[in-house]
Amino acid sequence: MMNSNSKEIKHHVPNYFLNPSHPIGIIVAGIGGTGCIVASNLLKMHVTLKALDHIGLKVFLCDGSDIRPANQGRQEFYKDDIGKNKAYVLSARLNAAVGEYVFIPITEDVSKSTLNGSGWGYNKRLGINANIIIGCVDNIESREIFQWSMRKRRVAYDEDQLWYWMDCGNDFNSGQVILGSKLIHQPKGSVTRAKLPTAMEMMPEAIARIDDEDDTPSCSLAEAIDKQDMFINSTIADVGCHLLWNLLKDGFVTYNAVFVNLLTGEIGRNKL
Repeated sequence: MMNSNSKEIKHHVPNYFLNPSHPIGIIVAGIGGTGCIVASNLLKMHVTLKALDHIGLKVFLCDGSDIRPANQGRQEFYKDDIGKNKAYVLSARLNAAVGEYVFIPITEDVSKSTLNGSGWGYNKRLGINANIIIGCVDNIESREIFQWSMRKRRVAYDEDQLWYWMDCGNDFNSGQVILGSKLIHQPKGSVTRAKLPTAMEMMPEAIARIDDEDDTPSCSLAEAIDKQDMFINSTIADVGCHLLWNLLKDGFVTYNAVFVNLLTGEIGRNKL
């Protein structure tokens, strides 16, 4: 937990997050090397928040892909899972572990259709009402969709409102987590930041250079390791979930981005 410091610039969550009437809805877009670790971390977060008298989380795992042999080792999948949908398998496993129906499988990739229902965090067809998107899909099309969702108008009900997009991206042994937001009313009497810049706003040139051809599925675990080193995904997932934990538990953050380089052992952050 970050120490409170009156001189630090803070971003405070919407009032709804402090005493929500429904579980905080989170979409995890992409259940691959990073997304599956994020999902496991969200289980721990849900259990701990409930122990602190918070209503907890409702997590929508979105992925249209089936599990392949190359997904073993770096991801939370095993031999008997091969051929089954990623979101379905991981949701069932995590729900069994927690003993609640917390994780909802959405067996399609996130698209504008996924996010475009009666409200911009609500989709009656898929049963989604989400306040946060965690993007774990490293391609430009998905990021453009997430950025589009952040620009949409406010809706009538806070539980159906998308407030935040956390972008998780990496290459072979480095990566970043960037938490962006809509414009959010801040309390008076302190130095605050009402709008957190998104990944598309903070790193437009880097995002524009993403080559989707590098996102093609690997045929084997050995080939997958040639593209992304063993622990870069789990490191990105952990630092991202720690940032989210600060936001939900403390009600504010003093930084919105973390940059990791496992080759040099360096970790940096973007203070507000």
